[in-house]
Amino acid sequence: ETAAEGRLSLVVLTSLPPVAALLFFLLNPLYMMKLFEDPIGHYMLGVGILLQLIGYVIIRKIIDIKV
Repeated sequence: ETAAEGRLSLVVLTSLPPVAALLFFLLNPLYMMKLFEDPIGHYMLGVGILLQLIGYVIIRKIIDIKV
């Protein structure tokens, strides 16, 4: 995998969940509002954001390997 492919993977994998959430919200706002209204939804959003950040950092480290 080249560095360009790694960067593209980084962009796609980190932008896909927010884009999907936005599309779900536009298609069915009541379904998505449960995440923002319910305390368990807040926890789920927090865990999801944390895991996204961890994945971002891991992919960045994979891409930045010095040879």
